[in-house]
Amino acid sequence: MKTDNLSFGEALELLEAGHKVTRAVWSGYWIIAQLTNVTGDPAYDDKPHKMIYAYTKYGDIAPATPYQSDMLAKDWKLVN
Repeated sequence: MKTDNLSFGEALELLEAGHKVTRAVWSGYWIIAQLTNVTGDPAYDDKPHKMIYAYTKYGDIAPATPYQSDMLAKDWKLVN
């Protein structure tokens, strides 16, 4: 399995397989998780939501938002 110098598509495949991924220029990483009570709105939060989340180098978590530079990058890698 290729673990570094990945495209965005290859990184997404690893995410979907349950792995953590990062970019060479990042200190944090991305995961796919199912979280509940994301918004505090019972109408929305009754069901778990499978989403990509970013863990920052400070330990914070936020919904991941890829930029065009992320989608075109070839420096994605697997986090052990």
